[in-house]
Amino acid sequence: MTKKELNNWKRELRNDRYLDRDLYRKKTLEFAEIVKKDDDPLATAFSDLNLVTLEIRDDSVSENTIKKLASVLQVSENYNDYKLEAECHNILGIVASHLVDKAAGLEHFEKGYALSKRHRYLFYQSVSANNIGDVYMSLGEYDLALEYFRESYRLIIETEKRERGRSTSPSGLTRINVCFMNMADVHYRKGNYEEAFRMLSCIDGIDDTQKEAFYYTGVIILRSLIFIKMGAIDEVDTYLDRIISDAEGSSEGLTNVEDYIGLADVLIDAGSADRAKRLLDASEKIVKKLNIEDKWCLFLKTKIKFMKVTAPSKNRNELYEKYFEHRENMDLGIKEQQLISLRNKKRLEEEIKKRNDVEKRNRKLKAMSEHDQLTGVYNRYAMNELGSAWFKEAQEKNTRISFMIIDIDYFKEYNDTYGHLGGDEVLRMIGGILIDCTQSTDLVIRYGGDEFFIISKGRSEEDVIKLGSSINKEVNEKKILHTASPISEYVTLSFGAVCGKIMKPQTLIDAIHLADNGLYRIKNETRNALGLYRQADEDFEFECVRFE
Repeated sequence: MTKKELNNWKRELRNDRYLDRDLYRKKTLEFAEIVKKDDDPLATAFSDLNLVTLEIRDDSVSENTIKKLASVLQVSENYNDYKLEAECHNILGIVASHLVDKAAGLEHFEKGYALSKRHRYLFYQSVSANNIGDVYMSLGEYDLALEYFRESYRLIIETEKRERGRSTSPSGLTRINVCFMNMADVHYRKGNYEEAFRMLSCIDGIDDTQKEAFYYTGVIILRSLIFIKMGAIDEVDTYLDRIISDAEGSSEGLTNVEDYIGLADVLIDAGSADRAKRLLDASEKIVKKLNIEDKWCLFLKTKIKFMKVTAPSKNRNELYEKYFEHRENMDLGIKEQQLISLRNKKRLEEEIKKRNDVEKRNRKLKAMSEHDQLTGVYNRYAMNELGSAWFKEAQEKNTRISFMIIDIDYFKEYNDTYGHLGGDEVLRMIGGILIDCTQSTDLVIRYGGDEFFIISKGRSEEDVIKLGSSINKEVNEKKILHTASPISEYVTLSFGAVCGKIMKPQTLIDAIHLADNGLYRIKNETRNALGLYRQADEDFEFECVRFE
């Protein structure tokens, strides 16, 4: 699978996740089948992440889910795919919230947020901010929740402007609307009903074009609650038929039953028993279908409250008996769930620790394979890998790149005089000087023997000369005794370099040969100087630069 094809799939699945959940499922499964035929770790990891999203929606999260996510994290770090890593932390947060509790997911949401912020991935940062806000809202930290929901909204707007200009994508509009709904929910819980209503009024298209949106029922329930609290209870009739219709005939009703019962409870308090009864009747059918203890307890508690208001003299013993029976079962279930949650938390931590240990070991092995054990700089293997990558990048982006070769003058004579241990010590000192004189845009490499390379991004000819001069100055200040040198009583260096933009059909080997030729001329003509090939029109001109 090409990078372009993978990016197209990413874009489609991201949009479908917010717009059409059935289509998202179909495409996710289709993508998983395609990925099976390719040996592409990144595509497989992205596929696994979307399959986990389906598992979450199907409430089928298992031990295998945790292993799958740990594997995705490892792939994202191996390939430095920070977008994949940030999204994986978000999904891990949802899984942790599902298996343990909401607070358990916060650590991963915050990791995803920090990673996205560091690399300016606005989309994933906005998703993380929304998830963090959701956790804080569930914990009753409303001001913090509001802060993160606002941040999520700001980031979505910035993302849409960057990607679409003035227009807003359908998935972007959905995410904006969800932000407004979340902010309205926070204000409702804080008792700021007018501000909550204003937030809901900002939702675009909810009364016409987006009636099939997955969040529509949540919006109209929240709107109904606000109307009741503001004393406009008759306005609830505008939405009640739709709410009950969803409760009775939609798959969304199974997930929204607590909201239906909550609305019924508020209607009872407001003295609207008829409306409450309609909702309770619809809710009872759902609760029977689900047969989950905590849903039974919530329903029966509200039904008892309803009976107290509408039929105070009627015997409610049967309802109480059912309630306490379900409550006892629920308490047992809570204890069992707590044990399961603890096991899941431990399993999650162990799996991630295992993945971290493997990754730490891999990084150590990679560092050992890429670095020269004597001097600590990069080795010849890294030259082939990183040097080729930097050359290719400069070629594709048409940017400047320079190659400098550094050789210790009369190093054989030094070894003959001071022994190989003395020679090793000099190599260590030179390696340290090169590291001290360079930046993150330079690669310092020991190519073999006493020969070092520095590959630099973006340096001009003057910058290359300054770099050579600063290295030469540092070596001179060390005053490393070299009595066998015919040109100085101390160790000196000779340099060869080439600098400029890559000319077609120039290759990495061509650039290295040119720098090596500069060094060869210096060693034959003078020593303790820099042989620089400057770029001039369609060729390179040689210049001998003597250090002060």
